[in-house]
Formats: sequence, C-alpha cells, structure tokens
Amino acid sequence: MKAIVSVVVPIYNVQNYLRQCLDSILGQSMSELEVICLDDGSTDGSPAIIDEYAARDARIVPVHVPNGGYGKAVNRGIDLASGECLCIVEPDDFIDRDMFRILYAALKRFEVPLAKSAWYDYWDGEPERKVYRSVTQDKRDGLVDAFETPVLYVTNPSIWTALYDLAWLRRCGIRCNETPGASYQDAGFVLKTYLSAGKFYVSNRPFYWYRQTNANSSVKNTSKVYCIFDEFTCMDAYCAQAGLQGNVLSAILCKRKLSMYFWDLALAPAHLHKEIRCRMRGAVQEDWRQGGRTAGILTMEEKEILSKLCDSFFRRIALRLCSACYSRIKKDGRVRIRIFGIRVFKGRLASKQSSRSV
Repeated sequence: MKAIVSVVVPIYNVQNYLRQCLDSILGQSMSELEVICLDDGSTDGSPAIIDEYAARDARIVPVHVPNGGYGKAVNRGIDLASGECLCIVEPDDFIDRDMFRILYAALKRFEVPLAKSAWYDYWDGEPERKVYRSVTQDKRDGLVDAFETPVLYVTNPSIWTALYDLAWLRRCGIRCNETPGASYQDAGFVLKTYLSAGKFYVSNRPFYWYRQTNANSSVKNTSKVYCIFDEFTCMDAYCAQAGLQGNVLSAILCKRKLSMYFWDLALAPAHLHKEIRCRMRGAVQEDWRQGGRTAGILTMEEKEILSKLCDSFFRRIALRLCSACYSRIKKDGRVRIRIFGIRVFKGRLASKQSSRSV
C-alpha cells in the first residue's frame, strides 16, 4: 500500500506521551500512511516504544540517530518521506482521527500546496483544560492570501497543524534551520511555506491537541534566547535565494520578527534584554526602512515600537507627523487617499500582481 501521507515525528525523551501520540496517528480514518519516527538520540524509554510499535504495524518507520536537534530531525524526515503529502506531529501531542482525510481533501479541491487547521492548546491533569486557537483568529474556512492576512505573522507558527504537498516542499527548498536543539526552527519554516504558497487553505475545525503541560517542552527552555537571530538570518537568506522582495515582504518580515522578539524577551532573563534589543535593531532595521510605511501589514502600535527601536529621534517625529496627516482606506477593491483630510485620490491602484514582486 503506497502512502498518501508521510508523518514525521521528531522524538526526544517523550516516553510519557509517545504512545498517545502514535495511537492517534495510527487511528486516522485515512489509513494510507507511513509514520517516520525519528528518535533523535533519546536517553529514556522512547526508542523501545518506537521499536515496539514498528514490530506490530508496518506503517511505522523507526529511525534512530545521534542527537542533532529538531531541525535536523525534521529535515531527515522530509528526505526519507515517500508519500504524496507530509505532516509533522510533535511527539507529546495528539490528533483527531479525521485530520488527514479532511486536509487532504482540501488540498485536492482547492489545488493548493498547503492546508492548515485550528488547534487546541491543551492542559492534561485535573481538571483537563483546552483553549481554541485559530491560524487566522476567526472561524471561517477557506483560502487565505499570505500577503493580505497580517495576523498570520503574529500567531503560533503551528507547523504541526498542516498538510504539505511533499513535491512542492522539495521543489521550493523548504526545510528547517539546523540549529542545535529545538529553538525557533518552526518560525522560519512556517514563513517559508506561507510566502512560497501565496494562497493556502485554512480549516477552523481544531484537529490538533497541543500539549502545554510537558515540563521538558522546548518552549520553556530559556537557554537558547539568541537562537532567534539565527532564524532571522535563515528567513532573510531564503527570501533572497527565492527572489522574494518588495515593500510588502519587508513589512511581513518586520511583523514576524517583532512577534518572535516579544516571545524571546518573555523567555530571556532581564539582564539580557538590553543586548537582545541591540541585536534586534540590527536584524530588523533594513526591513523597517523598506517596508515600515506599507499599508495594511503593520499596526500603528507595531510601527511605533519599530520606530523607537530603529529610528533616530528626528525620523520618529517625521513619521508621527506623516501618520497624523496621511490616511489610506481600501474598500471593495478601491482606494481613497487623504492628506490633511483632503481627498487626493479615489479609484483603483495597480493590480496586486503588478504592484508586488514575489
């Protein structure tokens, strides 16, 4: 039986959760699967659990390698996969049984390379608790334009709620940054998928249960606060190599980097905040210069923060004066531009295809 979906499970010391994860994958209503279990040098009982499941279900592909980090494990899974599509499932999480069937149907119906779903942030224990999360923060299903949906770049990257066309991933060279451990690699990966896809499908039915109570989860690790800047470099390099450019892209990079910056500050000890701010200024300054005035991507609050971070005092004053006298309103495909309250333009600007270079 040829696999339709290759499931990559990067595993490191998750013996307490791994059985629930694998059971939820093997119990999918779509049975044409291969489950690539990448044991990344685990030192607990995880390797034995993988081999136990492989012995009783031929769809399990056990791979045991020395510890190389999350990014390297995911990339190895992409290389080994033989299915039509690929999904990444974290080994301490679990999924609903119809996830692959419904997302695969959406890929085919809408002819897109990427389909994502909503998810639950999940707390086990007594009592259990779950909080609904959405890629776009609303409850509408359908196609999303990555260049016109700014909220994509401030929400959780959630690379594990998606089904990817495997040939497309390989053709676009979309891979994780192979930095040590598990440290922000999902942020760069998701940016590459959004920008390369342009449009993709979102289901706001929550199929994925994202566990919040694993004490060893990478999101609670404060020792890798500088890895954020490796990911920024990876994002910039991918955009340059792929020929992605323009003011809209620069504004998107500003937004994504700023969101990651706030997350990093929340994790970092207070005595590192000043150095992180200095490095952030260097990482985002060029994007801010090119895309800071692009309408519709950055909020006024984000512009204010980036201006304080990157601009001189006199440039900040000029930007504030400009924002007070200039307004641009887009409605039903038409644009109205006012300066000092006087309308200076009303009509249609150049088409989106011709006005951005991506």
